[in-house]
Amino acid sequence: MLIIPGARALSPFRLRKLGADIEASGLDLAVLETRYIHLVDFAAQLSADEIELLNELLQYGQVSRQDNSLEIPDDSFRLVVPRRGTT
Repeated sequence: MLIIPGARALSPFRLRKLGADIEASGLDLAVLETRYIHLVDFAAQLSADEIELLNELLQYGQVSRQDNSLEIPDDSFRLVVPRRGTT
């Protein structure tokens, strides 16, 4: 499986609003960051040209240099994905 980090999923404004909603709900947690992450499963090994094309197709939104890496700092990481069968 190929993992390609994408752009930030929420603007700073929406991230602050989400944080305020979580705080108002009484939950003791904080959202540090939201991002799109593309999980690509393929039947055969992709060529370098195909991987380059895939990376180009998945570049959208505001992506900074630091957005090109994916670091999972600790076990607080949560991955939210669509339900099976969603296209």
